[in-house]
Amino acid sequence: MKKTILIITAILLIAGNSLLSQEKTSERNIRIGMFGAGALNMHSGQFSSYDGMLICGTFEDGTGIGWMAGNSVEVPFNTNFSIFGRAFFHKADGDFEATPENPIRVSLDDGTLVYLSTEHQLDVSLDYIQFEILGAYYLTDKIYMALGPGVAMPTHASYTQVEELQQPFGLTFRNGESTRQIASANFNVNPNTETNLRITAHALVGADFSISKNLFLSPEVGYIFPFTNVLSDNDWSVSTLHAGVVLKYELGTPEKVIIKEPAPILDPITEPKITPNPIASIKAKSLLENGTMLEFAQVTVSEENNNNYVPLLPYIFFDAGVSELANRYVTISSSEKNLFDESTLQDSVLAVYHNLLNIVGSRMQKNNKANLTVTGCVEPTDDGTNLNKLASSRAQTVRDYLVNTWGISADRIITQSRELPEEISNRTIAEGREENRRVELMSNSPEILEPVRLITHNSEISPESIVLEPKVKYDENLKNWDIEAINIDNSQLWKKNGNGSPSSSMQWDIDQNKMIELARRDISGNHISVNFKVVDNEGNSDEATTAIPIFYQKKSKYYDGEIVEDSVVERYNLIFFDYDKPLINEENENIFKTILSRINTNSSVSITGFTDKLGTDEYNNQLSVDRAKSVEKAIKERVVPENIYSKGVGETLIYDNNIPEGRFYNRTVIVEITTPLKR
Repeated sequence: MKKTILIITAILLIAGNSLLSQEKTSERNIRIGMFGAGALNMHSGQFSSYDGMLICGTFEDGTGIGWMAGNSVEVPFNTNFSIFGRAFFHKADGDFEATPENPIRVSLDDGTLVYLSTEHQLDVSLDYIQFEILGAYYLTDKIYMALGPGVAMPTHASYTQVEELQQPFGLTFRNGESTRQIASANFNVNPNTETNLRITAHALVGADFSISKNLFLSPEVGYIFPFTNVLSDNDWSVSTLHAGVVLKYELGTPEKVIIKEPAPILDPITEPKITPNPIASIKAKSLLENGTMLEFAQVTVSEENNNNYVPLLPYIFFDAGVSELANRYVTISSSEKNLFDESTLQDSVLAVYHNLLNIVGSRMQKNNKANLTVTGCVEPTDDGTNLNKLASSRAQTVRDYLVNTWGISADRIITQSRELPEEISNRTIAEGREENRRVELMSNSPEILEPVRLITHNSEISPESIVLEPKVKYDENLKNWDIEAINIDNSQLWKKNGNGSPSSSMQWDIDQNKMIELARRDISGNHISVNFKVVDNEGNSDEATTAIPIFYQKKSKYYDGEIVEDSVVERYNLIFFDYDKPLINEENENIFKTILSRINTNSSVSITGFTDKLGTDEYNNQLSVDRAKSVEKAIKERVVPENIYSKGVGETLIYDNNIPEGRFYNRTVIVEITTPLKR
C-alpha cells in the first residue's frame, strides 16, 4: 500500500511540474505532505446476515468511529486556485444493533416461563484505499474550500455478530456469560455478494498556518458523500464526517517567482522498475460428502443423545410340549459371562428381552442378597398329558442355566410349577395359548427385574473437509508461503507450507475426533483461524486471515424419528397391560415411579398407547386410547408437567407380533419425557 501511495504522489508531482512550466505566476509553490483525521462514519440503509449463518438478522442505520491517513500534493494554478491530489487509507467501521421481533420463552430454575429478551450487535470492519482530485479555492491567503470526486478500492469487509441477553436479569448462555458470539466472517462468503468500488464526492474547509519558512500545518473539516453502496446486494452506504490536520512542505521558496523551465522530478521512461510487495488473501469453503462445494466455511457438530428405558418382561416362552429354551433366547458359556455388559446391548426392545436370563444372572451375581422365584406354566390344550412334570422341567431349565452358567447358588433360586399362569391369555386362539406356555420370574429385590437403560450417542460433523483457496497478488518474486489452521485456544489443527507460489486450492480433511472435542467446549465465539503468510526474496511479507465458525448442537430423537434440539428425550415402555385391559397393573409400579421422578415442571410429556394385532381395528383403537388416558391420569395425580398429552394409535405394530413376547411388548404405552437443556 505504501508503494502505491508513493507512485500516485510521484504522478501528481509530474503533472504539477508540467503545469507550472507554462509561464504562470503563483505566490505558492507545490506543497507535498501527509495528513491524518478522525472520522465519524454514518451508515445508512439496511442489510441482513447471510445464508450460512445459523442466526440471521436485519440491521438498519449505524455509526462508527474510524480514521484516515495518507499523502497529499497541492499544485497551485494562480493565487486563488489549486488542485489537491490525495491518496489515503480510510477505516470506515460501523456498529449496528437489532432486536429480534419474536422473543422466545425460557424456563427458569423454579419452572417459571418468561420471555427471553436479547439484542444482536453487529460490528462491521470496512477498509478502503481512496484516491481524490479536489479543486481548491482560497477565500483568503490562508482559508480555502475544496470539492471534488474520489474513488475508493475496498481491501477488507467483514463482520462480527454478537448476541447479548437483556431480560431476565441473571440468565446466561451455556458459556456462563450474558453474551455470545454468533458469527465472524467476511461479507464475501455469499457467492452473490461483492464489495463495490466506492465513488464519492468530497467537500472540505481548511486553513494554512505557517510553522516555519517552508512548513505549514493545516487543520481541516470535511464531509464525504457516497454514490455507491458498500455491497452489491444491499442498499447500504457510508458517509463520513471528518476532522484532522495536514502537514505540508512547500518546495522551493515562498517568494513570488516565474517558472520558465520545468525541473524534471521523475522520468517515467528511465525510472527503475519498482517491484510491488506481495498481497495475500485466503478464502475457505465447505466440501460436503456428496461433492457439493459451499461458498463459505463453517463446522457444525451435531450430537444425538437418547435415553431408552426398556422394561423386562419376566416371562420365558416355550414351544408346545418341550422344556428346552427356544433358539431366539441368547445363551452364553460360563467363560463368557465376565464379558457380558447390559449397557452395550443393541438398542432394540426385543434384543434386550432375548438376553433376559443373562441380565438376571449378571444382576444376581452382583447382588448376593437377591433371591429369585421361577414358576413353570403349561397350556393343557397343547402340552400333552404329563403337565406337572413339563411345568417343573421348564422351571428347572431356567434354574440350571443361572446356576451352571452364572454361578448363582441353587439355594437362592426357588422353583415352582402350576398349570396355567395366574393371568391367562385367550385360550380360544393359538396366539393366546402360546402365551400361556411360559416360565415366570419374580425376585425379592426390585433391581433384578428393573428396566434396562440404554444410552445411545451419535455424532455428526459437517463438512468432512475444508477447501482453502490462497491467492497472492504480485507473486513474481515470491520466496515461500505458510498456511496454518489454529483453534481459539491457539492449538494447531493443520499446517502446510512451500516455496514459490502456492496452489490455488488445498483440501484439509478435518480430524473428526478432534473437532468433536473442540465443539463440546461450546464457548462463545468458538472458531478456527486460518492464517496465510507470504514472504518475497527481498524480505517483504504479507498476511491474511479467515475465520471458520464452530457450531455445536445437542439433540434427541422421538420414537417416530422426529428430532428435537437443545432438549433431552427419555423414553419408557410401560408393558404388562394385561390381555384386553387398559389399566396399569402392579408389575408396572417400579417403572412408573421412575417415570414420575424424571418429570420436571418444565417437561413436556407425550403418551402413546398401542395394542397387539388381536381384535378388531375399531376395538383396538379405543383400547389404545384408554391405555394412554389411564397413564395420563396416573401421572397428573402425582405431578403436573408443563405440557402433557396422550393419544392412541391402535394396532400399530412396533414389535414382531408373530412371537408371544412381541405381542406382550406391543400391549404398551410409550411415555416420552422431553426436558429442555439449561443454558
